[in-house]
Amino acid sequence: MYIVSHWDLDGIVSAALIVRKRLAKDEYNTKVRLSTINALAKNLFIFLNKQLMKDPHNNIIILDLNPLKDNYELIKNALGVATDYGIKVYWIDHHSWNDHIVKDLEDLGVEIILDKNKVTAEIIAKILNLKDRYSRDLVELARDDDLFLNRYDYTTYWRRILRWFDWDIRYKALQSFIAGDIWPKWARELYDRIHGHYCELLGKALTNTIVKDYGDFRVAISYSIDQRLHAGEIQDMLIKNDIMADIFIVIYPNAISLRSNVVDVSDVARKFGGGGHPKASGIPFNSPSPNKVIDEILRYIIKIATYS
Repeated sequence: MYIVSHWDLDGIVSAALIVRKRLAKDEYNTKVRLSTINALAKNLFIFLNKQLMKDPHNNIIILDLNPLKDNYELIKNALGVATDYGIKVYWIDHHSWNDHIVKDLEDLGVEIILDKNKVTAEIIAKILNLKDRYSRDLVELARDDDLFLNRYDYTTYWRRILRWFDWDIRYKALQSFIAGDIWPKWARELYDRIHGHYCELLGKALTNTIVKDYGDFRVAISYSIDQRLHAGEIQDMLIKNDIMADIFIVIYPNAISLRSNVVDVSDVARKFGGGGHPKASGIPFNSPSPNKVIDEILRYIIKIATYS
């Protein structure tokens, strides 16, 4: 079995739950590849190039990733190759999808399981009938992070560690979860190293934020934000500093984050080639002029608000 999963807590927990279930049944041939959505097609082709030389009758499971407009055709091509060779593909996710993409992939033979009311780890736990205490704790960790509930301190610690460090640490987290250690000593030590610097970057984000009124909406825009900072934490920090807005926009070097409680930002993100959730979504971004893109986004928000 080949699993491609997002690298955040929900994705890592989802993959760990499947691996633990398979290990309990003495099934050891599970390969996990953590991924961004932009790298999904590449990771699928890497697997196919290796797998088709061996045993084509295998399964692919894609977790906690939603296809974007810019890379959908590549993903579709990869999955078409897989299904043509008899590889069963399952895609399990909780983000907002375009209906035509769901139909396209189902026509290829991909089994898609979507539930926007649960995080992916919850969906996996239900499918696998996981009711033990440790599995429930892992699912709760994924929910706490993905829904930005922040009920547990180590949710924030894990979120910051996974964003701060690179792939080796993300895979180390996966192995710890598989081994039954939800908050290992090595992770605590890493967090102690980065805590001060992370808080400094949050402070800089505050000074890089402007607030303006656009139509009927108050918009907070945070510029030149370090990609290691989580947009939800920036939003929380702004609110704690009495900076209130209907829409929070965070501009990273290669992406724009949209967060709102009054606008379905997943619809907005899909319009501009991104995706996500109704209250928190992202858009790929590669332009020297963020203000032009932001103006286009805000004009679109005004347009859909007027028609609705």
